[in-house]
Amino acid sequence: MNKKEYFGQAFVTEFCEWFGQQLEATELAHTWEDRRFRKIVQFQHMNDAYSQYSWPFHLCLPDQPSFEGRSFDDNHKALTVLQIGLRKAVAKKDDGDTLRWAHAILRWGGVFSRNGMWLSENRQGVAEYFAGRAALLGNNEDDIVLTDIFERFNSGMTKIYSLLVDDFIIYDSRVAAALGWVVVKFCRDRSLQEVPDGLRFPWAPAKEAPNVQRPKRRNPSEGNLRFPRLRHGTEYARWNLRASWLLSEVVRITDTAFAELDDPLRALEAALFMIGYDLGHPVSDEIAIQHLVIETAEMDDDGTFSLCTRGNGTKFRYEHADSYIVMTNENGRIERFETYKVEEILTSLYRQFGNDWFLLANNVEKLGKGTEIPGLGRTILDAYPGNTTQAQTASYFGPIMEDLGLFEWNGKAHGIAWRLTCEPRIQLPELDD
Repeated sequence: MNKKEYFGQAFVTEFCEWFGQQLEATELAHTWEDRRFRKIVQFQHMNDAYSQYSWPFHLCLPDQPSFEGRSFDDNHKALTVLQIGLRKAVAKKDDGDTLRWAHAILRWGGVFSRNGMWLSENRQGVAEYFAGRAALLGNNEDDIVLTDIFERFNSGMTKIYSLLVDDFIIYDSRVAAALGWVVVKFCRDRSLQEVPDGLRFPWAPAKEAPNVQRPKRRNPSEGNLRFPRLRHGTEYARWNLRASWLLSEVVRITDTAFAELDDPLRALEAALFMIGYDLGHPVSDEIAIQHLVIETAEMDDDGTFSLCTRGNGTKFRYEHADSYIVMTNENGRIERFETYKVEEILTSLYRQFGNDWFLLANNVEKLGKGTEIPGLGRTILDAYPGNTTQAQTASYFGPIMEDLGLFEWNGKAHGIAWRLTCEPRIQLPELDD
């Protein structure tokens, strides 16, 4: 199906016209609770959601000064620099530069760990890899489906391709959730009994534990208005392309304030990102509540325990629960770090080592005797005096910080070390995309 055929499907063009008129309408007002700071966040409309965009980042760029920010303008500047750097590297077919810029993008998005490792393992030919696949993300989705070469396309790769391909949005779980939520509003407005095929955008769950007491809802399904689960690979790329076509048309035809912005497509993506943090629980819809239970029980598509320690390879996962980072390993062990303690540990590491390498340093006997060398374990022990068990969780703490884009690992299973990828005034990024 090409772009023209897609817009010829039932209700697709009608939805674009309707959505374009609703960008400043209170019909798309939304409210959710910020789990970390326990405050209510309210949006009067899509334009208001865009104006409140917030994504904290600490960015180390290849051969350039690092910088940080949070607002839409801060992030837009960062993405512009990342886009220029990545496109130049890919055009030159420079695998080393392409890898460095791709890594920087993943760190910006907080999705570095597995994607970054995969790119490092496949660095030979990585520039040509991205160039070839980016060329297929244009006006014909058959190029995606028939070639079937998007074996790796996920919430990390969508960020990279969004900077390689013109008018290609970041389609992550928050954007997907909000887009489906808007489609439901449209279907209700038009008294539709099911979601039209061209608007059935797949959703993905938030990164949370199966038994979390107050799960964030990312599944927009309500009653008979159902959306499928997002799967990695070719289908992900296909729906990412469709969403890009759709939102590009919305900002093209709207006469709201979005039309006056320098980058209206990125702004609308940002508004959806903010809306999609949590769709709320439709308590009047029993089916949706039942599906929400299923949704939160399903962890990452790549496996329940998506991270592993760098020494013995113990598998584990982590999630953000209220004011804690909670780690659960494959053997059922559960440990947690208060977020203010994490920021204290990171600041202490910077004071001790700057951006130089520091060792794991979490030998339980040496920690107990006070003879362990300075490093991550010792620094955690300083934050939790006398708690050697907590200090030993340095082997989990390191990979978690890698996943957040704050640590770089030295690649060794013996002599494990990391270094900070950021500077002082460290603040943890959001833990779900």
